[in-house]
Amino acid sequence: MKENAVELLKRRRPGSLDGKLIYMSSVTDAYQPVERKLKLTQGLLEILAERHRPKLVVQTRSPDVVRNAGRFREIVARGGRVQINLTVTTDDEDVRKAFEPLCPSNARRLSGLASRPASCHPCAR
Repeated sequence: MKENAVELLKRRRPGSLDGKLIYMSSVTDAYQPVERKLKLTQGLLEILAERHRPKLVVQTRSPDVVRNAGRFREIVARGGRVQINLTVTTDDEDVRKAFEPLCPSNARRLSGLASRPASCHPCAR
């Protein structure tokens, strides 16, 4: 995670990311456990929601993504687009434990999506 990412995004001219495709995160999950403490992803989403209208794609293994449902709705309401992709590597929990021992279980991932706020609807592409 880039510790100064929020400050760097604040320096951008408002609207400079309108229509730009932003992919979170091709290499490092934006919702690692440390995000609960650092809130870097949350900070980035706040700025994007307030100042830009991007085409945002979020790729994660974490059910924590639903914590930012309000920000995603704000981006869409302002004319941006949001697509959330939840990685499920395998349907076999033993295989998942072998390859992703520190990641949330598939049940936790899916229950996080099922428990999203009623006002949070999947965004159309």
